[in-house]
Amino acid sequence: MSTGCPGYSNPSAPLMDFLEGFRARPCVAGLEWARDHWHSAQSIIDRVSVLRTKAKSKPGRGKSTVCAVLGAALAAAIQERAARHCQDTAAIESLQALVQSLRVRIADLQGKLEDEKAHSDNLQKVLGDVLAEHAASPQAEAAACLRPLIKMEYSYEGNQDQAPLITTKEVPYTATELAKLKREFSRHPRETETEYVWRVSLTGGDQILLSEKEAEGYWGPGVFLTTADHRAPWSLTQRAAYWAGGLNPLERGDPLAIEGTADQLLESVHKAACLQMMCSRKLVPFQESPMMLTVDAERLTPLIRGLPDSLKPLGIQLQGSIQALGPLERMAAALQSTNSSPARDAPTQGGKVWTWGDVAQELINFGRKYGPVKAAGSRPETRAVRPTRLSPRLSPRNSPRLSPRIPPRSNQGGRDRPLTRHAIWTEGWQKGIPKKVMDGLSTDYWSRW
Repeated sequence: MSTGCPGYSNPSAPLMDFLEGFRARPCVAGLEWARDHWHSAQSIIDRVSVLRTKAKSKPGRGKSTVCAVLGAALAAAIQERAARHCQDTAAIESLQALVQSLRVRIADLQGKLEDEKAHSDNLQKVLGDVLAEHAASPQAEAAACLRPLIKMEYSYEGNQDQAPLITTKEVPYTATELAKLKREFSRHPRETETEYVWRVSLTGGDQILLSEKEAEGYWGPGVFLTTADHRAPWSLTQRAAYWAGGLNPLERGDPLAIEGTADQLLESVHKAACLQMMCSRKLVPFQESPMMLTVDAERLTPLIRGLPDSLKPLGIQLQGSIQALGPLERMAAALQSTNSSPARDAPTQGGKVWTWGDVAQELINFGRKYGPVKAAGSRPETRAVRPTRLSPRLSPRNSPRLSPRIPPRSNQGGRDRPLTRHAIWTEGWQKGIPKKVMDGLSTDYWSRW
């Protein structure tokens, strides 16, 4: 009898040979029976009894029969255990082979992952280099527009030198850069002088410094931005305002009111500051932007006219405060305007010296605190009229047509007063029922509208 396992072809063979020596070797039928009943003691007892009865053995005899049955049961148990062990061994070997295959697969995947990671790192590095190269071009261009025209170098003779030699060097624009500036900041043919100054200042002209040599030449119809003042490299805004200030305010297109919404306060104040720079026609060093100038109260009028209604009282109050400054405060403001720093929040004897930047900040803070501002021309809010069921006994057929200014019925003391003819016509008109329809129909019909 074989179990199907290579190492355990017949594990009960030694037992069979041993029983053969005592003439107690079980037959084939006994071995087949023991394969299904070896685990049951009562079955073994019954089997022995049946065989002794068939052999007609006397009491105390038939030991060979007993040994044969017990030997068959023991052989069946040995074979089943061997078969189970063989199955377990095969399952273990199969799992070990599977684990080994998975390890090989994992190692292969890890190698591929490392290759993909290295490839991704290379791509990210290349992409970073490309982005840095593209970003460096506009940054370099912006730096060229925003750079100072005067370069200062300090030469020290030793570590203890407290008075180094200072060398200044002018860094001019190239011909290509100047051509680009003139293309972007030249005056358009249909653009008024005031609009031209506004556009230059609002699009970066405050930060572009030009020397007299760089500013010469043609900058649009009738525009030449030289000033004959070589004290400092003036900004493009200062030069445009100086040129426009030589014209009559009516000719250059100064507006009576600077229109703008609550979201355009900063732009409106900037335009008003440009108007002051054009009217004063003064070149102040280190004040390239009009927002840094000290406010002239008279130049606030166009700005106040265009402010939203909620901000006009504040603008008028600011104008009065600035006008109230005495001669000493005005002199202090004039002295501070010539310094390298603006007169922002500078205290004086009688009050504050206001710059256009301060005015813009004050208006914006007031609008944020008490806004939003209701837009002009919005429709007023209307109260809905509660529909009332009319009595069928009242008919407006012969009643006169009434004016819509007659008030509806009122509710006094929590009780509804009876409707009059006037009240019926008034409620019908308030519901939107045409008068021609009301004049020809009963109250039951048009009260359902």
